[in-house]
Amino acid sequence: MILNGDEIIDYHNKGLIKIDPWNEKAVGTNSYDVRLGDTLTIYDEECLNPRKENRSHQEKINEYGWVMKAGDFVLGHTLEYNENLADDLVPMIEGRSSIARLGLTIHVSAGFGDVKFCGHWTLEIQAAVNIKIYAGMPIGQLFWVRTNKTNRCYKGKYLGQRGAVPSKLFLETTPIISEVKPNDLPTL
Repeated sequence: MILNGDEIIDYHNKGLIKIDPWNEKAVGTNSYDVRLGDTLTIYDEECLNPRKENRSHQEKINEYGWVMKAGDFVLGHTLEYNENLADDLVPMIEGRSSIARLGLTIHVSAGFGDVKFCGHWTLEIQAAVNIKIYAGMPIGQLFWVRTNKTNRCYKGKYLGQRGAVPSKLFLETTPIISEVKPNDLPTL
């Protein structure tokens, strides 16, 4: 069951859902509106490789905004830092419909959190059309799904993340076969 707005406020008042900065006006019918933080992480690699740490750099969004061209992909983050301390809530994030109607998605496939996840939410922002984005603009909505209590709480590599954090998949992948270089391939 998804928490409604009154339940979100109740969990917040009990210290089980923490959002910094908290703004009760951001509580909707069954979600909490979040804004875009001021830093983007941009990959520097032409081809991303999940078996290694990919080079990236960070850019600040200034007061004039950041222009994304159709097809661009960047990592952003929520302005709000979220701590989920209840052992029976799964946090999730979705884009706001107003953002989607402008051709912007805020997650490629990672809109699902884990019980007791804490941190800024990293956003996988992709533009379908040319669009300008601004720090502090409404970008998404957090919501919480009630689940059975569990002792299997999130303790992963993104716990407590601050800002837009690049993929750390390389920390958990092991090569099944050695990496083949193009010159090593047989010719036909």
